[in-house]
Amino acid sequence: MENNKFRALFEQAAVGVAEIDSYSGQFITINQKYCDIVGYSEEEMKTLSFQKLTHPDDIQEDLSNMKLLVEGEIREFSMEKRYFHKNGSLVWVKLTVSPLWSLGERPSRHIAVVEDITQKKQAEIALKESEEKYRQLVESTNDWIVEVDKEGKYVYTNPQVETILGYKPYELIGKTFMDLMTKEEAERVYEIFAGTIQELGKFERIENICLHKKGYEIVIETNGSPFFDSDGNLLGYRGINRDITERKKTLKMLDYLAYHDYLTGLPNRLLFNSKLQIAIEEARKKNQKIGILFIDLDKFKNINDTLGHQVGDELLQDISQKLISQIIEKAVLARLGGDEFILYSERVDSLQEINTLAQKILEIFLKPFTINDLELFVTVSIGISLYPEDGEDVHTLIKNADLAMYEAKAQGNNHIKLFEKEMSIRIQERMDLENRLRYAIERNELSIEYQAQINMVNNQLTGMEALLRWNNPRIGYIPPSKFIPIAEEMGFILNIGEWLIRTVCKQIVLWKNSGFTIPRISINISVKQIEQTNLVRIMKHISNEAGISLNCLELEITESVIMSQTEKNIATLDALRNLGLQLSVDDFGTGYSSLKYLKRLPIHKLKIDKSFVSDISKDSNGETIIRAIIALAKSLDLVLIAEGVETVEQANFLIGEGCILAQGFYYSFPLKPDHFFDRWINIKK
Repeated sequence: MENNKFRALFEQAAVGVAEIDSYSGQFITINQKYCDIVGYSEEEMKTLSFQKLTHPDDIQEDLSNMKLLVEGEIREFSMEKRYFHKNGSLVWVKLTVSPLWSLGERPSRHIAVVEDITQKKQAEIALKESEEKYRQLVESTNDWIVEVDKEGKYVYTNPQVETILGYKPYELIGKTFMDLMTKEEAERVYEIFAGTIQELGKFERIENICLHKKGYEIVIETNGSPFFDSDGNLLGYRGINRDITERKKTLKMLDYLAYHDYLTGLPNRLLFNSKLQIAIEEARKKNQKIGILFIDLDKFKNINDTLGHQVGDELLQDISQKLISQIIEKAVLARLGGDEFILYSERVDSLQEINTLAQKILEIFLKPFTINDLELFVTVSIGISLYPEDGEDVHTLIKNADLAMYEAKAQGNNHIKLFEKEMSIRIQERMDLENRLRYAIERNELSIEYQAQINMVNNQLTGMEALLRWNNPRIGYIPPSKFIPIAEEMGFILNIGEWLIRTVCKQIVLWKNSGFTIPRISINISVKQIEQTNLVRIMKHISNEAGISLNCLELEITESVIMSQTEKNIATLDALRNLGLQLSVDDFGTGYSSLKYLKRLPIHKLKIDKSFVSDISKDSNGETIIRAIIALAKSLDLVLIAEGVETVEQANFLIGEGCILAQGFYYSFPLKPDHFFDRWINIKK
């Protein structure tokens, strides 16, 4: 997209933008908003032309304008037209088309900008339909029907006037319409009536504001015409009046909601972006700064999930009011949707000023919010970007404040973070990892290494742990601590976890076919895998497929599984145990599990976290914790194993305290299957 105008339009989030071949009508480049409007993906759009999407009744005007555009007779055109949505419905859009000029040549491509006006058109159509209905129902008592003499005095009015204006019919006889309006409104309406009668000989759809008997305003739509005697002399006028107050309020509300958040009344993204654009232009002229604060409520979804959306909505309203109370005169606050708010402040003198504002906002969340007698503690993450240092356009400034917010969120609750250029690099690196991880299985980039689990008293192999490895040809080795959280967040962990289990089972078969009995192999399993509905079925299928019993496997769960136990999760773990699988708790002691939770789950083994093992002979507190875990395991009749054993001192301490199973570099590094076979299986032989 070489055209700067197209590039600028393309970056606008509120409208659809596309680059289109001027002759074939084929879509070349399309932004996401355009795709959202018509329901097609970008790839599908590139196989279509605008002619195929356009309603037949609109295509001729479109093509005629395109011809004039290509021939250079016009520089741009706009029209309202209908597209066929992918689901078959019609979408009204406002289309603006301008050419992409090449020096000395006719334009071969053009830029199409579309705005979805379906809601507006539907409102217009509804209004037109209702107006047509009014004309057909002249005799209906739902309308206020009147007859006035040639001087404008009422000589007849039907009873509906009482419903609409509060007057009984006889109260209006002898009065004029001007008596029902303010002086200014009466003068305005009189001019319209006189001009319309002179031009058309009748009056149609004239909107006028009458005063109800109680003093408030009623919006009336009037249709009528003069009537004459047999000699053609004017006798007066007959009119049909309809109360359209509510419809006008609805249209006004629709217009309001197009630019405001329905729940809080704050500006929405569209209005905020528009205001920020104006502020940027003003700041550019006056060489001033603007501060943008991106405010995200931490774990707000938990409130909706546990207390219901009504409580969540009331909380959002309360939060918005408290945020408004902290907003200075030169700032604008908006709700972007969900649990996200955004604010900009003009004429910022320094970073300290915008940071002070962020601190004030943070202070709001230091106290609980009270909703329906519930005290709710909410924390926020705030990201800050500055104009012009961190961006010179709306999109960049919001994006960078958003990036800073995610950095703040990563640091914990109630944090503020200023945007730094390195954040973009980190986000790009993460996105790159996400994209590469998506295809890691099918590209055979994942592998498994096995680390021995040893009886430290007799040095016998008692088990092994299957450790997932990822080696990307472009990036190299990526540690599990880096890619596993991404896999869980993006939902890849289910496929990866299934691949891991299936691959381990295949390896067991290979080793068994070599004539050796393989000890139990432990596999780490995510809470998301436990929460999936078909985990038990998957385990059965894999074991049947491999032709092995599941009693040769052990699943390692984290303490987060213990703490988030639900009846469904407990049932899943019980079912897995009944299949012959053993369950162990990995990294025990680093979370918040308690005896109450451990007793409810079918746990067989505890693994002492390596952070405690590494403290042996260095920190007496670490040794005390290990003794407590050993005592706990014995009291619950659980098998105990220590991970991360790297020195003889650590091994001797553990043996002396009664923990004889271990895993760590002192005994063996994680090894590839063949190396593990050579190192341990042959020894066992």
